[in-house]
Amino acid sequence: METLEQGTIQGLANHTVLIARDGCECDIADSCAPIRDRDNTVVGAVLVFRDVTEEYAIQRALRESEERLNAIFQITHTGGWEINLLDGTTHRTLEHDRIFGYDSLLPNWSYEIFLEHVLPEDRAELDRRFCDAIATQTEWSFECRIRRQRWRSALDWGDRST
Repeated sequence: METLEQGTIQGLANHTVLIARDGCECDIADSCAPIRDRDNTVVGAVLVFRDVTEEYAIQRALRESEERLNAIFQITHTGGWEINLLDGTTHRTLEHDRIFGYDSLLPNWSYEIFLEHVLPEDRAELDRRFCDAIATQTEWSFECRIRRQRWRSALDWGDRST
């Protein structure tokens, strides 16, 4: 109705299933666009359906895979951390932050925050290896000693004045 009344394209309900006459179900994305005459008056509408069954299956499989990976991280007490060197964004697991002494994910994590946790006597060598790995585009593999933050929660980390 909004398409006819307002003359705008409308996205319809999410997670819509189209059921064929033979009973087969198909996940669809749908939208409604106005049909206009030469005077730009809305005279009708067209419904467009797109089969997204495969996309939904891929998204579901990816979610399940991530859940299994996170379960493995928790069971083995292993943290995962990745950094995008182009824009500095990071992704990490909850178990990663727990290793560093936090009970929940910090709002932000960066290479600089990581270095603050590394013991001062290990930082220079660690940073040298990091820069070498970037320059040679090779794997960054290291061992270092860290300082855990048992006295701060993740919510407190944003305020460094204390």
